[in-house]
Amino acid sequence: MILTGKALKDFEIWLFKFHAPFASNKDQLYNDQRAKTLLYALILEWLDEVRIYINIYSDFGVFGLEIKDSGNVLLYDHGFGGATRQIAMSNGIYVSNEIYNSSTRDYMAQYKPWIPPDEI
Repeated sequence: MILTGKALKDFEIWLFKFHAPFASNKDQLYNDQRAKTLLYALILEWLDEVRIYINIYSDFGVFGLEIKDSGNVLLYDHGFGGATRQIAMSNGIYVSNEIYNSSTRDYMAQYKPWIPPDEI
């Protein structure tokens, strides 16, 4: 599971409240490689609820990554989010998790993109 700490706890509360059928199979959702796309979609929906927005954009054949809050304040910007959209999205979720769990607002200086080992 890519979420940790407070983010994981709050995501699971939200998942049970709004998507109970998925919550009842959360072990399969978290561990089944085929369910990863669905899990990421649910995480993105939850991030929207907590007003953290991930934007993946294409720039010269690579995928950039930026994360903003509801006031359109740039929380994180990295011109290279990943070689593929999927890796950039994984990086975006990872950094959003760190932002959500953090008590500081100095996100850009603090967080580097992360590439999950299974996607290298």
